[in-house]
Amino acid sequence: MKKVGLIALLLLAPFLIGADFVDLLEQVQTEPVPPMRSLPCDRENFLDELEFVGRLDELGITRAQAGILYDTLAERMPVSCPPTLNAMPPTTPPTGPVRYAAEFEPQHGIMLRWPIGSPGYLPTYYGIMREAADVLVIVANATQEQTVRNQCSGQSIPLDNTNFVYWATDTIWTRDYGPIFIGEGENTDGEAVLDMAYSRSWRINDDRIPDRMATLLDAPLYETDFVQDGGNLLTDGQGTCFSTRQIYTNNPGWTEQQVADWYRDYLGCEQLITPQPLLNEGTGHIDMFAKVVDEHTVLIGQYPEGNQNYQRLEDAAALIAASTALDDVPYEVVRVPQASKWTMGILATFHTYTNGLILEDKVLVPQYGLTQDTTAQAVYETLFPERTVVMVDSQNIIYSGGAIHCITMERQDYSATTDDDTVDDDTIDDDTVDDDDTVDDDTIDDDTTDDDTVDDDTVIDDDDDDDDDDDDSGSCGC
Repeated sequence: MKKVGLIALLLLAPFLIGADFVDLLEQVQTEPVPPMRSLPCDRENFLDELEFVGRLDELGITRAQAGILYDTLAERMPVSCPPTLNAMPPTTPPTGPVRYAAEFEPQHGIMLRWPIGSPGYLPTYYGIMREAADVLVIVANATQEQTVRNQCSGQSIPLDNTNFVYWATDTIWTRDYGPIFIGEGENTDGEAVLDMAYSRSWRINDDRIPDRMATLLDAPLYETDFVQDGGNLLTDGQGTCFSTRQIYTNNPGWTEQQVADWYRDYLGCEQLITPQPLLNEGTGHIDMFAKVVDEHTVLIGQYPEGNQNYQRLEDAAALIAASTALDDVPYEVVRVPQASKWTMGILATFHTYTNGLILEDKVLVPQYGLTQDTTAQAVYETLFPERTVVMVDSQNIIYSGGAIHCITMERQDYSATTDDDTVDDDTIDDDTVDDDDTVDDDTIDDDTTDDDTVDDDTVIDDDDDDDDDDDDSGSCGC
């Protein structure tokens, strides 16, 4: 809507359409837009959902007025549309057995993209860095690495087990674009990287990260045109995968059988359980309301009655509780509180406690400064008696549409049950003793005279442009 038209509407609005709508219109015109948040491109479906959950009645506005709010926000926010792909995968899946390990299984470590230029997110990152044992941090160049070092030093966070890679990115959502690590081979203990088609395909730098990781690890890479974000993929590690039905929306040319075949061929999942996504939640991802705790336990968020998504989560819990793992043991469903808040009237923010991260000996849980924080912590402490539960400040980052799980990716250790540690089997580092490093354990580049004027990194830097100065400027501030 053009500015002149909006000004005229504001002048006439109190007489024509009521003060409530005028206030909302002013909010969507002036309030800060959460960084990296986007509107769904299907305008009518967006309005349908607002109407279905009774939000229009709560606001006292009509559908047409809600449309004006949407159009106004669309001038200030990115609008994302699901891709349309109608072809089967062009690449050959792994030929031998394949397994996708669960988050609660042994790990080499985690990876994340540092939020350069987004200081409001730093409390969440500091919380993760304090607790994680091994972290691979993505930055664009040596200058950004030094920024991270300075920021962590200021928080007294040691970086002894932190490694850096210089890769250009567009956003911080490592979970969604990051590599999926799978085990393949006769004992499914050989590591490979799966590069799924990213639903935000226009984020070209993000979409290259799986390829870069495969190169770094010298691991086989399997690419597919199946549109699947990492945040919409959970597993029990025993052959069952969980995704919302957003996978069918994102892959309209695929039948349900073709989708099931893909999960079997690329992830080793013989069973696929697909609850509905949350209403008005922009990603459609399952990690916004679910977490697989162990082989037979799934944590599901729970809203109070009357919330727009109360029934959605009751249905999801019932679906999983009625299912059995492949060993014929029924799943136990445990509930944890979930909260939501409306931003600028029509944008829903989801305070989810399932969007945390399971580490080797700890569990990181989002903390929002809400009364539900205490209950969520108690639920996790009951579920993970042998791990330490740590609450991590996620008050700011959640308004951009995600929390701890969305900004991290674990790298499972598929050799954990077969490695006898008699030889040095590091995939990158050729240390003389076996420490099972998954990346070079130097915390800085081991060039002796690196002035960053040319690309002289031999391991860490994998820039396409052969320099150390990739920059994320103009790419969502991260």
